[in-house]
Amino acid sequence: MKKLNLKLTFAGLFVLLVGLWAVLFLFQDTVTKTIQAHEERERDAFVNATLSHVKRHMLRRHPEAINGILDDMVDGTLIQGLFVFSPEGSVFSKAGEVGPFFRADKGPCSECHRKGPPLYIRQVNAERACLTCHKAGGGPMGYIGLLRADELHTEVLAKLEAQSLWVMALGGLFFGVAGFVFIWAIVIKRLRVLRQRIKEFSPSYWVPIEHLGSDEIGDIARAFNEMAERVSSTERALRESKEFLSSVLRGMKEMVMVVDASYRITYVNEAFLKYKGLKWDEAVGRPCYEVLHGFGVPCYEVSLSESQCYVREALEGKSITGIRRHTTDKGNRYFLVKYSPIELHDRKEVLEVATEITEQVLSERRNALLRVLSQTLQRAGRTEEFLEEVLTVFRDAFGGLWAGFYELQDGTLTLRTSLDGEISAKVLEDEVFYMGSPLIWTAIGDVPSDAIKVALKTYGAEAAVAVPLKSQDRQKGLFLFLFDLDQVSDFMDRMFWSIVTDVLNSAYHRCLVQDELISKIHFERAMLSVLERLAEEMSLEAVIRILQ
Repeated sequence: MKKLNLKLTFAGLFVLLVGLWAVLFLFQDTVTKTIQAHEERERDAFVNATLSHVKRHMLRRHPEAINGILDDMVDGTLIQGLFVFSPEGSVFSKAGEVGPFFRADKGPCSECHRKGPPLYIRQVNAERACLTCHKAGGGPMGYIGLLRADELHTEVLAKLEAQSLWVMALGGLFFGVAGFVFIWAIVIKRLRVLRQRIKEFSPSYWVPIEHLGSDEIGDIARAFNEMAERVSSTERALRESKEFLSSVLRGMKEMVMVVDASYRITYVNEAFLKYKGLKWDEAVGRPCYEVLHGFGVPCYEVSLSESQCYVREALEGKSITGIRRHTTDKGNRYFLVKYSPIELHDRKEVLEVATEITEQVLSERRNALLRVLSQTLQRAGRTEEFLEEVLTVFRDAFGGLWAGFYELQDGTLTLRTSLDGEISAKVLEDEVFYMGSPLIWTAIGDVPSDAIKVALKTYGAEAAVAVPLKSQDRQKGLFLFLFDLDQVSDFMDRMFWSIVTDVLNSAYHRCLVQDELISKIHFERAMLSVLERLAEEMSLEAVIRILQ
């Protein structure tokens, strides 16, 4: 503030000088008139005293004796010249230097008076005592002139000097204080505007300070304008960046969620809300384990297969990628989730980005099962082996509850083999006898027949699949599988079971061909054995006749 203080000091001195000048300028005429009035009073008093003295002597003495008296009065006074002249204009008596103001001893000439130094002329009226020296008749008997008015002026000024100085000092003080108050009012006003602008400042809207000036207040105002512009630009950039990021997050198909150290959700995007069927305030602020899994405690406190908590590991600073399964009414859904530790406002949080990979997972699992099924069935040489291998794959891959193969003979389904127990084939004929593709029943989908309902209830199953077997476009039989829906929900797809049907039919047809080939070989071997026995018992001719 040194610069501002220096400027205020100079401004105050300038205003003080201006105030003094204004006092002199405004009161110059008043002061002049005051001085003149004092001069008049002092001069009148001096002249009256002189005249009284002169008159007193003139009344008592001869006029010629007055000269000496006048000379004594001129000495040591402000009188430069003193004279008395008659009414006719002739000099009656004089003392001192009267100057060239009279012509031929005549009265004072007005022209000479104007050209000469200041004079003071006072008319003296005739009195009775003067009639002895003058003609009778009354009227003015003469004049008295006073000169050296400069000394009288100086003396009067000296008397008025103190008073004038006090007047000028008070006037200057008044104008100086008024100037200081005026300048300080301007400073206060500028400071008030600056404070008001700072108080009303908002990054989204602000008014720059104008009329800055070149002092500290102006520097502060300029700094405020620059700072406000930078803050506003930064805020605008952040707002645009936030809107851009929000737009990107809203448009992402991946589910985005942010979880804090207390496992509470602090942010989710539109994809997450749409998937869970929630509103913003129904998800944000709640624990992630409650929203995602329906648990009342964190996952690591639950003694289930999902007890491992990736969020907990990510809070320790690890970046983890895992697969998460969600069980829904429409089956399992799989997500590839990336857990990344982040810091927001000096708080540790976890960013989760989940990409649905249900189709990829299901496709991979189904393809893997189909490969195992195909490779397993390749080892089956005959129908019996084929049936056993199918039931084994069913048990190992699905953890199935029940499986059986029904063979069609003479238009009737007969249970040929099963893993455990028996389900009457009679009740299945109306459902599957003429079907050309697999039938799928689930507890939440298709309505099965009464027989399948009984089978599902008997084994506590929730899903059933019937796979037909054909040979040369003729129905040969069918497989019936009963499942727990949790174990087989990823495989409850008609396309998958259509492929399984094709694989089973292909292997079944091959096994039937193998059975026929083996049967033919066995038949030929049997015939040869018979012929050999006949040859031993009969002659060659008899055998040939039998063959013919």
